Amino acid sequence: MPSSPGTGLTDIRFPESLEEIGSTAFFFASNIQNIQLPNRDVVMGNNAFSATGVKSMIFPESITNIGVASEDNTFSILTMNSALEWISLPSTLITFSPLGLFCNALKTMYCFAPVPPRTIGANPATGTFVIKVPKGSAEAYAAAWADHYPNVTYEEVLPAGPTLELADNGATLKWEAYSDDDFAAPSRYTVKLTDATSTVVDTELTGDQISGSALSYPFTDLPAGKYDYELKGYVPTGQMTILYTSSFEVESSGITGVDASAAAVASTRYYDLTGRELLNPTPGTVCIVRTVMTDGSVSVAKTVID
Repeated sequence: MPSSPGTGLTDIRFPESLEEIGSTAFFFASNIQNIQLPNRDVVMGNNAFSATGVKSMIFPESITNIGVASEDNTFSILTMNSALEWISLPSTLITFSPLGLFCNALKTMYCFAPVPPRTIGANPATGTFVIKVPKGSAEAYAAAWADHYPNVTYEEVLPAGPTLELADNGATLKWEAYSDDDFAAPSRYTVKLTDATSTVVDTELTGDQISGSALSYPFTDLPAGKYDYELKGYVPTGQMTILYTSSFEVESSGITGVDASAAAVASTRYYDLTGRELLNPTPGTVCIVRTVMTDGSVSVAKTVID
């Protein structure tokens, strides 16, 4: 692909088969205004999109790492973008090198990860923009990102995750759609349900099926057994901004009216304030605890180990 600022290229839509974008691929290509990454865990090189003319940037679901080759090898892929106003980071993100240095127009960063992704490297952004995070996670983000983003404001407005209400021979998946003046809610969802041997549901939701912000999909007439579900949401440009996966079990006797308040703890994981997972935290350790319930709901909080 052309990488010279003088090519006249203004929009880039990468194919879904793309696996890697090389270092400085579009460095100083200030004519580029729109970049659409594939919906997969693509590798991006040093300054791949720095000093371009992009106004917004969505890192789609499935991406796990941005700008971190190793503990001692980190780099920025998005800096000196004077027109950049907002960035969206996926729930799948685990580690990233700070974004936004010398992006003076940056006003909002959306981060859908329920646990703060670990920030590694130098060149932090110094602006006073807003970081929008999942409900219940602002305190954890503020603690984990204090060194790299000391001047930002956190807002708990993004969905914390779906819930699952179990009933006789079925379940209802419920989730929330988020949008604001800049960020669009998904215009298309896919719902997939599988059991141990086959696909039970594989459908697409659009139009009137997904009107409003409180959404749901019923799974009915399910025999006893364990099921895995996958919910994906795509914004009008085609990028995946929602990805939820979890499991549930239907008992032979049926379960009626089970909601989030009656759910049991399915798993608990601990992280230090930089985002590293702690397998055996010792008493007195200040850490971030992520609790997943049997209905699929997730809570994140900062705590001290007893």
